[in-house]
Amino acid sequence: MVSYNRRVSGFRSGFHGRRGWIDFIIVGVFTSLILGSVFYLLLMIYFRSAGVPHGVYFLGQDLGGMSASYASEAMENIATSSLSRPIYLHYKNRIWVLRYPKHFRFEIDTRDLTAQAIRLGKVDRSVKEHILHWINLDYPQVDLPFNVKLNRAFTQSSLMSVLSDVLEHRVFARHAQEGQVELQYLSDEIGVNELLDRIEKSLNESPHELRREIHIDPRDRGGTKKIVPIDDEREGFSVTLASKSFTLELIDPLTYDLIVQSSGVIDGTLVNPGETFSLAAATTDARAKWRPYGGTQIGLGYLASCMYEPLLKAGAKILRRDTHKNFVRSLAFVEPGFDAAMGANQDLKFLNDQKIPLLLKANLGSDPRVGLKLSFSIRSVQKLATEVRIHTGRVSKDPFETRWMRDPTLRRGEERVKVPGIEGIGVKVYRILINRTDGRQISKEIVNDSRYAMQNAVVLVPPDFVPPGVEAIEVAPGPRPVPSSDPLTEFDSGPGYEDPTASDDPLGEHDGYSVDEYDATSRDGEELYDSGDSY
Repeated sequence: MVSYNRRVSGFRSGFHGRRGWIDFIIVGVFTSLILGSVFYLLLMIYFRSAGVPHGVYFLGQDLGGMSASYASEAMENIATSSLSRPIYLHYKNRIWVLRYPKHFRFEIDTRDLTAQAIRLGKVDRSVKEHILHWINLDYPQVDLPFNVKLNRAFTQSSLMSVLSDVLEHRVFARHAQEGQVELQYLSDEIGVNELLDRIEKSLNESPHELRREIHIDPRDRGGTKKIVPIDDEREGFSVTLASKSFTLELIDPLTYDLIVQSSGVIDGTLVNPGETFSLAAATTDARAKWRPYGGTQIGLGYLASCMYEPLLKAGAKILRRDTHKNFVRSLAFVEPGFDAAMGANQDLKFLNDQKIPLLLKANLGSDPRVGLKLSFSIRSVQKLATEVRIHTGRVSKDPFETRWMRDPTLRRGEERVKVPGIEGIGVKVYRILINRTDGRQISKEIVNDSRYAMQNAVVLVPPDFVPPGVEAIEVAPGPRPVPSSDPLTEFDSGPGYEDPTASDDPLGEHDGYSVDEYDATSRDGEELYDSGDSY
């Protein structure tokens, strides 16, 4: 009996010992599964969000393991290091060296490239494959697509300065279908857009080229023609050479209508190289409409004054520009020397002596903040070969004097301004051409020497008024009129007196002079400016 109990007790103790090991094994297995799953999930999260995966290359450089921001900065540095080598342009027996960033610049979208790098490194690759590559340190190489865009506006401007003697000589344009323009390149040399395309292609196809050489082949003398959208960013009239706008205040409906019609006539006008443009001739029909109303040209004066300064900045040669007799307050929207009158027998006329066509854009629109806004701009297919700077010299002023006249119709303490005083002004305007490459001054010329006449003020005072410091007061001749509600109307200025206010037309038929009356161009090797003027 005792031996039986011992056997039973031994069996029970052995069973309990074996079950302890089984429990331990079961717990260990489940713990391992849980830890493995957690580790797998953590690795999955890591490989999905750890920035650029390993094995992604950009221009031969590994971006693996980099964060998005660091990879973006690294790609920009890699591209700059690889593509900033000089470009050698060969034409016949001449060589030009284009250096970065002085003569050419490029742009890369690093944000888009970073997104592609993160996306490409994870295509068709499981977490298991990531782990195996990670353990073996053997990642399949994925080359990031490379696409660099040349900064065409800046590079084109530099090329026009460096290669001005072999680039396109002239570009002509004419309107084709609606919204399109036909461009004709007349040259026996090379085209700037063609050259830009070849430079951009070379940068993309061989970014590691140690010595980048481009051989330029001459084009046929007949030139090429192409039709492009007029606002095409690459070859259309997308370059604004100069612009000006200002607000119009308190204009009557007839003046408003004249400005609208005249702006509509010149808006979209193309002026090709060698062609002239006359504002008076272009607006003949609009001017004729106003003749029954006394021939006022105030609206055209506003438009001409808005056009004059942009024409100077666009390099146009001014053939005729008439200044106003007096620089009245209504001319406050322009600086002295930049106005243009459009009265009878007056005109604003210019010659396009550049190598590119000019597109004139004019508009009278409504701005809810300031009211009516007159705008004028000049566009072209490319920048000017040289930078144009406009400066004014020292402004000389001739102060007006006040002339006091007694008016018996005025009561004590009353005064009436019969003729407003306007100070005389003299100013010279200079145009300076600057080389875009090295900032060197090429030439300087006086484009106008504007002189505005002084007009003395005439103030009506009562008979008992004596101005300080004045010994004698001129008495207006004529019998004492009967006072009325409008004493100035009945005031007799005397025989032979000419009322200056009769011609106080701020932008109309003032007497002026043409730029043709003086030499507005500089001669070879000579700078025309006064030594005392600042510009």
